[in-house]
Amino acid sequence: MFITMAVHHPKPEHVEDFLGFMKKVEAAIEGTPGLISIESFRDVDAPRLVAIGRWESPEAAAEGVPAVMAVGGRDASWTDEPDELFRLAAG
Repeated sequence: MFITMAVHHPKPEHVEDFLGFMKKVEAAIEGTPGLISIESFRDVDAPRLVAIGRWESPEAAAEGVPAVMAVGGRDASWTDEPDELFRLAAG
């Protein structure tokens, strides 16, 4: 298994907008070959959102991530910080 984890840092007033976008991404990539699951989480201690994708392999993630990036509707003004993307393999 291979994990992708994206950490987003929306402005407090745009947390709900960003969560809506993340749900849109989840729906858009459902059924993508090699995708086991994708879920969005809210950090209870900070205005930080985390999307975790579980993939069959690094290759499946590499092929599937462009579909995530192609989903429209995210507004650049929702955040002042860049996203953090982690690609995690079992150790």
